[in-house]
Amino acid sequence: MRRVHDRSVVDCNDAGAEFIEARVQAPLSDALQEPIVEQLKHFTVDTAAGALPGAALVTVKVTFFDCGGIAIGVCVSHKLADGTSIMTFLNAWAAACRGEAEFLRFSLDLANYFPPREFLDYSAVFRKLKSNEKKITTKRFVFDKEKLEALKQVATSSSGSNVKNPTRVEVVSAFIWKHFIDMAKSENPEGKKTFAASHAVSLRGRTSPPLDLENVFGNCFMSTTAFSQN
Repeated sequence: MRRVHDRSVVDCNDAGAEFIEARVQAPLSDALQEPIVEQLKHFTVDTAAGALPGAALVTVKVTFFDCGGIAIGVCVSHKLADGTSIMTFLNAWAAACRGEAEFLRFSLDLANYFPPREFLDYSAVFRKLKSNEKKITTKRFVFDKEKLEALKQVATSSSGSNVKNPTRVEVVSAFIWKHFIDMAKSENPEGKKTFAASHAVSLRGRTSPPLDLENVFGNCFMSTTAFSQN
């Protein structure tokens, strides 16, 4: 496969996926004990190069460890599929490798539910994001069950709160966003800023009337954004 036309169109040419094997002279436990995001990236092959004609949009990297452990890193361009579709693909692949005769098969009929539309030229947006890459930081936060319950208690007991039973995603998102805003305000108390928090929400199981989208392969989601001004 390759991507053409300002990163907005996928041209299927049956070129296949890129498959890479690697070996690490260390046990798998070293990578699992305290995983660091930047180090975990070494177990995948980024598909960002898919913007170039002829570059792979799906890459698979298998890493073998001295202990016999294996890490399989799969990177799929978002131009092809969302997270749910990728997990469906991985589960079906794993079932086939185990020799199972029956496994979940996905449908390629997403366009029947959401027909293609004229798209905007996002090339300028991508160039802007590319120029700001050095300013983007990725962090990994782990909240155990007890911490999640404590956050829920705080959210529901706060004065003026209308939230009765927040989900785990809601309480963690609110917690991180609140402290991010507080940090920004402390650095510039007099400055006026607008803060945005965005979530990708799967449309599967959320349409009205209900649609059979559970096993549809592709990008079946919408982005929702909340804003706050100080």
